[in-house]
Amino acid sequence: MRFPFHRLVSRLAGKIRSRAPGTDFSITGAIQLWFNERLEARFSSLTVIDSGGKRVDRGDVAVDTEEPKRISVGVKPLLPGQYKIRFRVLSVDGHIVEDEFPFTIREPQRSP
Repeated sequence: MRFPFHRLVSRLAGKIRSRAPGTDFSITGAIQLWFNERLEARFSSLTVIDSGGKRVDRGDVAVDTEEPKRISVGVKPLLPGQYKIRFRVLSVDGHIVEDEFPFTIREPQRSP
């Protein structure tokens, strides 16, 4: 499974620093993004959308109080297909960063 990491660095503050799952992954229940600035929880969102435009996240978006640069959302079990992660965050310095990026879950490859 590939998780392309495109266009995620904004010219403004609030750049993504890291994410989980990583480049090759299986979904284990949550999508997480780390930014280089602390986030304002009340004004930040993170959603996961399937190819039909339906939300497949659990709606439990949270900015970690222990690690306020991290935002996460739980996901329902994801079948093979194409998805988008959409986020809009407000960093404590007042910058808003909004973007989306795709990822694909493929059928497991079978050994011959």
